[in-house]
Amino acid sequence: MNGIQVNRSGFAVCPLHGDRDASLKVYGGARGWVCYGCHKGGDVINLVMELYGLSFRDAIARLNEDFSVGIDLDRKLSPRDAFLAAAKFAQRQEDLKKAELKKAAAERAYWKAFDEWRRCDILLMELEDQQRGPGGFTPEFAQALRRRADAYEEMKILDERRLNYG
Repeated sequence: MNGIQVNRSGFAVCPLHGDRDASLKVYGGARGWVCYGCHKGGDVINLVMELYGLSFRDAIARLNEDFSVGIDLDRKLSPRDAFLAAAKFAQRQEDLKKAELKKAAAERAYWKAFDEWRRCDILLMELEDQQRGPGGFTPEFAQALRRRADAYEEMKILDERRLNYG
């Protein structure tokens, strides 16, 4: 949200006062924000006004420019238009946050699959020394081979998914 790092719960460190803890709560959609530290709140337009010391119109112009909201600033804005612009901006921010969460989940899933593949690979290397002999493959070795192959296939699928979110 305009350079403010918001966690999964919707909280952030408030840039309006000397905040050390995440006391600013951002609500989804067009419901706005509130800081439980400095007791300020409002919609995204109010936040931009507070952050940069801008007038209402200048805050809308900044949001329009920074995020391509698509407001024609040459016509007079009604409060309804401003609210709709704030809602559109908030929805874009929410969509971006969801995409970032999906990307992070895909990244975690990939590395989990990679760790499983690597564990299987190490197990196979250890078992391979035991396989050298006339007896052939033990059931443990064959099972480890299957587990490694399955982990590798899952890792390939997750890697493609992870790269698609990039």
